Amino acid sequence: FDYQRYLYFSSLATFSLRHPLRGLRELRNEWTRFLEIRATYAKNRGMSHYTDVKDWLGGYPMEFVNEWELIEKARKELSMEIFDMVGGEGNTEFFFTHKQNFSGLESEHPHQKVDLHPPFERDADLGWTQKIPPPPEGFDLGLLWEDDMPLLSNFNPWIVSQLGGGIYNHEDGQINFSTRDNSDPNLNGRSYRLIYRRVER
Repeated sequence: FDYQRYLYFSSLATFSLRHPLRGLRELRNEWTRFLEIRATYAKNRGMSHYTDVKDWLGGYPMEFVNEWELIEKARKELSMEIFDMVGGEGNTEFFFTHKQNFSGLESEHPHQKVDLHPPFERDADLGWTQKIPPPPEGFDLGLLWEDDMPLLSNFNPWIVSQLGGGIYNHEDGQINFSTRDNSDPNLNGRSYRLIYRRVER
């Protein structure tokens, strides 16, 4: 019952009308995933599925703010800068720091930047893909940036290509992403870069 899941199922319903067979397969996969999650829900979540549903519904109606609106507000009103962000199909976690502390924080957390350049290959309706270099030893992929904004991670490639709107996934030496306004990254004039951060042990 979160906003990203709502957008995903709206996209899935639209896709199913255009591609019935593949849409039915995706719906079947989602139903199987739902049953698997529900079977161990109380153990993993600490409450029954029914209780959690009531808890979510009790909070409606509510207003949503997207991640980039929040980042802009923090920059303009609080002089904060985004250092890291972890998204997905549920909550989004933000790591902000004061602008004057940003360079010092970067030096405390070693990282490497890799610029991505066109051409990007189209992946279904709204997705784009490109092979990416493996992270250096001891590093892992932190964020994908579009100009000065991080994109949202931890979505599977199918959701990226169908939902769009600035989300991405990386696996098997490949990144699948969509631009924030669903424009063509080969033509929109924006820069894209990966940040590899050292794995903290």
